[in-house]
Amino acid sequence: MPWNSLGTVTPAHGSFSYFSQSASLAEFFRLTYAASTFTKVDSFGWLAWRYIGGEETLPPVLAMRVYPDMRGRLIHLPYPPQMIDLGYVTRQFEIRKNWKDAIFWSIQIEELII
Repeated sequence: MPWNSLGTVTPAHGSFSYFSQSASLAEFFRLTYAASTFTKVDSFGWLAWRYIGGEETLPPVLAMRVYPDMRGRLIHLPYPPQMIDLGYVTRQFEIRKNWKDAIFWSIQIEELII
């Protein structure tokens, strides 16, 4: 699944990489996910992942919203995605970065195109 020039997705190797023009964002978007959580969400393509580290009781979540025209927008959710709707399942990722930094970076990202 190729991304635009800003990033690359390699699901066959269990990894997700996003390279921004900003060096501070590049490392943040090197993600690793567990195959056991590899699930499809709703018909509009919600993708989400949990942070490694930070508060264990209610970890912050980042979600990628993929629209029907295949344009995506990265946003931050203040609660686990399973609380959005019990009918949805979530494709979860683990981020090897401090979650406080992740929240700060997430609000600076604009659109990703796949």
